[in-house]
Amino acid sequence: MKNEELEELVCRFEDNFGIDGKLEKNFSEKFKILLEEKEIEVDEFMEETGLSDEIFGNYCKGKSDPSLRSITAFCHAFEFDRNAFDSLLKAGGFTVNYRKKRDCAYAFLITDCADLSIEDCNKILKKIGLEEHELLPIPKKLK
Repeated sequence: MKNEELEELVCRFEDNFGIDGKLEKNFSEKFKILLEEKEIEVDEFMEETGLSDEIFGNYCKGKSDPSLRSITAFCHAFEFDRNAFDSLLKAGGFTVNYRKKRDCAYAFLITDCADLSIEDCNKILKKIGLEEHELLPIPKKLK
């Protein structure tokens, strides 16, 4: 491993470690922490995730429960690690049900496909057998 690659991985660990330690809160609080850590504004959220400003506002205010699909889209779009993903799931009332192909597929995207485009992730989800409504939303920047 080259020194540059090592340094990049160490920096990524340190960034994630700083984020993960702050995530022992409810979904809305955790969501706001992650937004702050990556300086994500509503326009960028909508553009990168394909989710609406209404969803953004509801998550910030704690008005509605997130879906597993939207948590996955958010974490993938902003390259949050599996710890942040699991923490948001838990705060949103979810766990990965390892008997459900969909749940495992979403977790797989976060752990093994973080560097892939949303289109490639959706190709994987389709090939795995997920239905169209279970695919990740297409970011606005790609529409």
